[in-house]
Amino acid sequence: MLDKINKLIIDSISDPMLISKDGVILDANTCLLNFFSYDSKEELIYSSLESFFDGQINGDFKGALVKDKIEFYCNDILYKAEVSTFSFDEVYNGHILQELNIWDTKINFQEYENRDEIYMVINPEGGRIVEFNKKAQHFYGYSKKDFSSMSISEINCLNEAEVSKAMEEAKTENNNYFYFKHRRVTGEIEEVRVYSRPIEMNNKKLLLSKVIPLVSKNNDSILKEMISKVPLGLVIINSSGNIINANDGFCEMFKYSYPELINRNISNLICKEEDRGFSESILLSVAEGYVVKEELVRYTKYKDKLFVNLTGFILDKSDKSKLMLMYSDYTEKIRKEKEVKVFKDIMSRSSEGISLISKNMKILWKNERFKEILQYDEKDEIELSLNNVLDILLLNKNDLSGGSFENEVYFHNKENRLKVCLVNFKEIDENSDTPYRYFISLYDLTKLREKEKHIYTMSITDDLTGLFNRKYIENYLNLLIKKGKENSFQIAFIDIDEFKLINDSFGHLVGDEVLIKVSEILTKFLSKDKIGRYGGDEFLVVSQRKYSEFIIDINNVTREIEKMIVKDLVYGISTSIGVAFGDKSMGDVESIIRNADRAMYLSKENPGSYITEYKKK
Repeated sequence: MLDKINKLIIDSISDPMLISKDGVILDANTCLLNFFSYDSKEELIYSSLESFFDGQINGDFKGALVKDKIEFYCNDILYKAEVSTFSFDEVYNGHILQELNIWDTKINFQEYENRDEIYMVINPEGGRIVEFNKKAQHFYGYSKKDFSSMSISEINCLNEAEVSKAMEEAKTENNNYFYFKHRRVTGEIEEVRVYSRPIEMNNKKLLLSKVIPLVSKNNDSILKEMISKVPLGLVIINSSGNIINANDGFCEMFKYSYPELINRNISNLICKEEDRGFSESILLSVAEGYVVKEELVRYTKYKDKLFVNLTGFILDKSDKSKLMLMYSDYTEKIRKEKEVKVFKDIMSRSSEGISLISKNMKILWKNERFKEILQYDEKDEIELSLNNVLDILLLNKNDLSGGSFENEVYFHNKENRLKVCLVNFKEIDENSDTPYRYFISLYDLTKLREKEKHIYTMSITDDLTGLFNRKYIENYLNLLIKKGKENSFQIAFIDIDEFKLINDSFGHLVGDEVLIKVSEILTKFLSKDKIGRYGGDEFLVVSQRKYSEFIIDINNVTREIEKMIVKDLVYGISTSIGVAFGDKSMGDVESIIRNADRAMYLSKENPGSYITEYKKK
């Protein structure tokens, strides 16, 4: 497909042109290769646009006509250029053209001496021919001596005033393209196209002119071949707008057979009546020599609406009766854009944060929920790049390299609050002609995880005291036992003396107050250990610390409890404590707790607070 376009269209254009996709050069016309002194296309193909234009232009093209004025080096020569970038055929996977309108700041004419195109350097002050290459000498037939003494007016069939006006236009760059009749030494008149631009050579401001002889009006074979093979809707019309010729692409696009088209007015065939006036004005502009590019709505034979790009131009300025129109159909693209719009409308109301990303990993669209989760407001909009998102989520691009990623991610938002998100990263169909390549969704799990955490905390916590409950303590003990002998530990079974009497004498509210205050004291001295309410007035403490350190804190607990003051309680409180030692060799959880319980009851046989260690008989 690309070869046909290149050979039949691009090579017929007299300006340097590149074909690229995704920032990679795929082809170039002969004019460009000759202009920049490349021996073959292989020297240029598959190199990057960015390297060719010395970093001034890359492949990030959005689809509209873009013109960039740049300076760049190529083969050690500094060029100034206006680069026009436009979509040649959006139907064919995003191929784009760069057309170069180039003028050099400083040149060495020896670079042009052996080129296949006709080049001359002209002094705009008087029109004297300063330099000319071998091709120019051969084309015009003048001797080197004669050529060196001539002015451009002796070659150009216009009068001197008209030639001076054209040189002034080229010098000021108001116009760089001209159609002239030039005279050869034999007296033959040749119709030529001249591209002239200002240059600096030997510290003088001159004009470099490239002369392109026009194809003979009678040579229609190339034109017919181009019409038949170009994969676009291509049609030739006369000055009245009637179709002279059309290719298969045009017939297929607009659903007409070839005989149905010939000698029919193009505006009547593919335009609604209210659009025909504008269509005629476009054709008039083309006939006046303008290259016209328009996005239009046109209709098939069956009244189906098409969205098309039109490019119109004249191949031969000397014959304004024949206009070339090229149509590319981007209806499918519009349909997909509408689908994307519907998707965006739906996703904008989603409870998930949604973002669409380009193949260059740039965020092209995001819904409000996406910004809410990451806590970015409008003033931060410019900063919300994919890299920033990955930084916030503590991810890197390597996590996404497989084209798919799904995981729970913990991160801190801008208020330093811990957030939990389910991050889903997926690759969209790489053959899609939309600019979107990747999809990221963020589902905020923070409230769900907080709720789960709260439920779990409630399931292992005693409601009254806030200590661990019996089930948790037993599970914890079981875990320590399974770890083996090297994980030795001790437990303290603590019972509040005469607690039933407190409840019966002062009521359950006072009893609850006693339990709460005892819990606070246990937490104060035994924070390094696991403390649980085992049941009623009984507490269980599990410790893996050194016993000498642990027993000191247990004694501190008993003394603090004895000094404890509880409203309405008229006497002090004592505790009975039994301590047992545990590891895998000591049996199961029930056995170890039973040992501590036995030691606790031995303590009750002594007045006041007392601590008894279980000793195996």
